[in-house]
Amino acid sequence: MKIFIALASALALFAQPISHAGSISIAQAGAEAELDEIMLKALNAYGGASALEKVENSSVTYGKFYPSRSGATPGEKRNEEGALQYRKYRQSSKWRVDLDGGAGDASAKRVLAYNGYSGWRLNDNQAQDMQSSRLTALNDDNERQPTIICHWKQTGYDFSLDGRTTFHQIPVFAIKLSYGKEGKERPTTIYLDQRNFLIVGITYDSDTSESISTEYSEYRPVAGTLLPFQQSKFINQKPASDIIVSNINVGEAIDDSLFDRPQVAGALRLDRDIVVKFDYAQKEILVKCRIDNGSEDLWFLFDTGASDTIVDRRTAADYYLFKDGKSSMLSASGSVNVENSAIKRLEIGSLILNNIDARIHSLAGQSQQLGRPLAGIIGTNVIEKFVTRIDYGKCTLTFIDSDKFKAPANSTVIPLTEHNIPVVRAKLNGVIDQPMLADTGAAFNNLPSSVAKRLLASTGQDKEKPSHMTEGTGLDGKPIKLANMIVKKVSLQTQLLSNVPFTYIYDANSKSNANSERVEKQGGFSAVQDLGF
Repeated sequence: MKIFIALASALALFAQPISHAGSISIAQAGAEAELDEIMLKALNAYGGASALEKVENSSVTYGKFYPSRSGATPGEKRNEEGALQYRKYRQSSKWRVDLDGGAGDASAKRVLAYNGYSGWRLNDNQAQDMQSSRLTALNDDNERQPTIICHWKQTGYDFSLDGRTTFHQIPVFAIKLSYGKEGKERPTTIYLDQRNFLIVGITYDSDTSESISTEYSEYRPVAGTLLPFQQSKFINQKPASDIIVSNINVGEAIDDSLFDRPQVAGALRLDRDIVVKFDYAQKEILVKCRIDNGSEDLWFLFDTGASDTIVDRRTAADYYLFKDGKSSMLSASGSVNVENSAIKRLEIGSLILNNIDARIHSLAGQSQQLGRPLAGIIGTNVIEKFVTRIDYGKCTLTFIDSDKFKAPANSTVIPLTEHNIPVVRAKLNGVIDQPMLADTGAAFNNLPSSVAKRLLASTGQDKEKPSHMTEGTGLDGKPIKLANMIVKKVSLQTQLLSNVPFTYIYDANSKSNANSERVEKQGGFSAVQDLGF
């Protein structure tokens, strides 16, 4: 079997959210008819759901961002000297925020972004994975905007009328909203002005139980709707930040690659195909490498699911690799702390690469599971420089110049849905359309717990008592309990596979396995809950 992998070279705000609702004495009047009337008036005030959907689907916001004002009062004058130029790109769930302190303050130039699967940040031209807790907070900020009411009546969004109250002395309708997986996302309260039915505030509790609140004001007409040009955020009723908008462009074409983490260098030119033998052990691809003119062959894992090349801590010490600060990196087990470094010379067989960015982290857990010392992991920052042919029959990797490669006439081309990570769409049992990471570093086929349970329920299998369990290891070396299951049909484009084994995270200590998704979110087998591999 031969697999071709071609990766193109190529995510929010660090303001923390809010909570500052006025005194609440709510008279319950939860009639469905009254809610419908209120929501219809609100959507009409915004120019209709379709106008708000356009803002969510493609918009660019320009303005100024005022960071945390510790001890400030809501009406206190902002410090213009601390203001940052603000630009936010939004494309459905994808977003990117650029913050610039000006030419005289290079350290204030920052980027925060999310490409639908992973988050990253850029400080001082150094791109790093975003910590999972930070990414959750910024995704909350992106989703809980006034445009969220366009999802009224949509599957997965549960709106209810909580009554009439006040928000900063403004008479409002309090609308409760629950959404997300099985409708269990943290509840959100939307405050609609009783006079004009525009949103003046949104409150919720963060993933870390902080009370978050955003005030919206200074509405102006934009592209057939009304949008707030001032947003003030509070955390535990204390001022956190302000955004003063100058302009909003809706429907502007946004290049998808804008949301992807940048790479240091692009594709490399090869004058010939380079073939490298690999060892297939424990369902992993292992290749012999040499680093920095060393004479010893070192085992590296060839991993299309790793964004960065990683060197084991002991190997880094043996070869005196320099350390250039610390950062965090998203991995199969969540967010892990690493040290930044570089490999001056990396030899993969006869393929020689120079000045490769790398991360230093202990791989003792992986070495133990493989039964041999693992010196490092070759990530996509190397793999994406070429077209790579994987021949499992011959146990060879062939590196091919990207411009010279032509897919065989009888091959099936499966498009990647993302620019810098190999994600494809698979159809499970002909029902579930599931994004899957083509991950050569995964010893198991793995599904998100929620997807696995849906499949088990649809086929009558017992999801509470798995017949067989497996133990996996994440990048942090911690063991993870995995339950086994069989998916009868998996289709990739025209390719159909039958009776494919999969695993999913299973919490044996939780009744009805209700805790599995929490374990998955807080550090399970996959840092991206909705992504299989």
